[in-house]
This record gives sequence, C-alpha cells and structure tokens, in this order.
Amino acid sequence: SCRARALLLRNERTLAKGEWHSVEERFVFQNDIVEVECTKRARLVYTFLHSQVWMGDKYFSAEEQVSAAEGAKNNPPSVYIMVMDSFSNSHARRVFPKTLKYLQDEFESVSMHHVNKVGENSRPNGYAFLMG
Repeated sequence: SCRARALLLRNERTLAKGEWHSVEERFVFQNDIVEVECTKRARLVYTFLHSQVWMGDKYFSAEEQVSAAEGAKNNPPSVYIMVMDSFSNSHARRVFPKTLKYLQDEFESVSMHHVNKVGENSRPNGYAFLMG
C-alpha cells in the first residue's frame, strides 16, 4: 500500500509535514513537494520526494493553454538564466570547458565571475546573485 503527504518549508532548516493520505484517495496536494512511501508486508519498498509546481487557484482551460503556447512561440523570452550550483566558476572552467565555450559561441552566454557564496545553500545565494 502507498501513502503520500505534503512537505512544506517552514524555514531554511525545518519542514512542516502534512497528514498522510492513501494514494488511492486521489488527494490533490496544494504544495510543491509530496513525500510518497509504499510498503509491502510491513516492509518499506519505495520512498521518494515528488516535486510539482503548485500554482494555487491559477488553473487554465485547454483553450487558454493553447493560446499561451502560441503566444510563447511568437514572443519567446529574450533572457534565459541557467544556474549551475554547488561548484565554483574556476571549477566549471576546469571541468566543463567545451560546454562553456559552446554556450558562449552559440548563445552569447555570460559567465558571472566573482559571484561568491553568501549563505548556506542555493536560496540565499540565489537572492544575492539576482538582487545584488
């Protein structure tokens, strides 16, 4: 049997865990991370943290989805941000020289030099990187 529960980020170090629901319930989780575990004969056989993008009450009809997709084709984004976390810029140059060259040659990418770690994990470092 399998069950699932919501995991909510309370702060940088702690989670709030929701109530367990049987997978057969078809419960709709209104959050981004769902923990699932399955047992067989009282033994844990599967456990995983599934991620989704919860948009709240922002549901779109099929027609709205098609319209948005067509609009994206006609007006694509002009800036893409690709974050390669957990290693330094100098390490990336040593490990991914061809990848970095390809990104620069084909996409005119810009490497952000001298971006330093300011926090314990990706979130505070991302804030510093994007907001100065």
